[in-house]
Amino acid sequence: MTTWFLLIFGGSLGTLFRYGLGGLVQQFFGTRFPFGTLVVNVAGCFLIGLFF
Repeated sequence: MTTWFLLIFGGSLGTLFRYGLGGLVQQFFGTRFPFGTLVVNVAGCFLIGLFF
């Protein structure tokens, strides 16, 4: 049960972070190119590399 809770909690936080950071980046760079998606994916890759 604890594992399920941690998965749900982590997934929820990740989703909110992705949405918020993507919107923030789009405010600065506009919507012509999906920089929000790029920044979120690069940050995610960096964090995965940092932890593993």
